[in-house]
Amino acid sequence: MQKLVIKTPLNVNVDVQHAGVGLRLVAFLLDLIFIYFYIWALSYTFFDLFGVQGNIFDGGTLHYDVHVFLEILFVILLFPALFYSLWTEFLFNGQTFGKMICKIRVVKLNGYKAGFTEYFTRWIFRFVDFWTGSFMLLFFIPIFGLDTAMILAAMMTMMTGIVAFISIIRTRNSQRLGDIVAGTTVLKLREKHSIDITILEEIQETYIP
Repeated sequence: MQKLVIKTPLNVNVDVQHAGVGLRLVAFLLDLIFIYFYIWALSYTFFDLFGVQGNIFDGGTLHYDVHVFLEILFVILLFPALFYSLWTEFLFNGQTFGKMICKIRVVKLNGYKAGFTEYFTRWIFRFVDFWTGSFMLLFFIPIFGLDTAMILAAMMTMMTGIVAFISIIRTRNSQRLGDIVAGTTVLKLREKHSIDITILEEIQETYIP
């Protein structure tokens, strides 16, 4: 597996291994589990405990009561699930909860910390890397009709992540499309290094600290 060579401010080269597709897949599945349980708990709280009916329009007329307020609040509280990878990677320095468990992290290609722009770019491209089937449903409906479009989208959804999978195993820095556009990659946090990485290299005359 390809490694990323990071030159520290002390002029030390450190070889860090890219996170393989298997490790990234485990992190992705763990994140899906966290999102699923969050949505399940949210749905149970609002629909079972609070008795929200999910009918904002009654007889074609918009009515206002506590249930409408709860329905709107429910939709608002879904946003953390929608933007899950974006806010977790931004708040936790390139890690979602799944990445924390797998001990991997999103960084720039030079090994340094990514910023909000990189995280946002990666999040946008998740719709291409992972949710191609659901996204293509929007284009299938006017072409094939709803029933056929649902079948085609379901078949493509079963291949969820195939774009990211192919991209990770084929690119030099193990990048999915979102990583390529954002200029990032995913690295393992725990690496066993030899004593060689602690030896300072000879500094050339042209070296600028």
